Amino acid sequence: KLQMITIDRNININEARAAGGPYFVHHEGEADGGFYDIALEPRLLEWPDIAHAAIIELKYIKKAGRKPTKAELDAIKTEAIRELDRYSADTTLRAKWQLKGGEAADLKPEGRLKAAEGGEASDLKPEGQLKAAEGGDLSGNRAAGTVSLHRLVLVFRGGDCILCEEV
Repeated sequence: KLQMITIDRNININEARAAGGPYFVHHEGEADGGFYDIALEPRLLEWPDIAHAAIIELKYIKKAGRKPTKAELDAIKTEAIRELDRYSADTTLRAKWQLKGGEAADLKPEGRLKAAEGGEASDLKPEGQLKAAEGGDLSGNRAAGTVSLHRLVLVFRGGDCILCEEV
């Protein structure tokens, strides 16, 4: 049975980890040379039917001053998507979380460019994902590549969330 985890600004990460729910909650974890803001890693050994994971990128705009224009907000969102592209292409994270491969959102930025230029799908697999993409078993008891990654962008202005979008 899947439980919902609610994230609010008062969350205590250590309490969430100790709760024993279906996800490990990480913050400022390293992925592909950068640091994601928040991640929900599926606890596949305890919850083998989990089919979802998430990386959340948070952006903050100071409340003082004028509201951001649509173009400014789009630029912030674009930067967040670039960061999520990088984190979600991390081969260690993908293997550990048993993420599905080959989806456009899961490709390294170079692969996305190649896809836009008409590259072959076989050229787009992130390095290290061959075993998972071919159905290899990374856990010993579960088919690899069965977890969908959800990538979320949240933009706050002061305490108000002005953008919340899955990308």
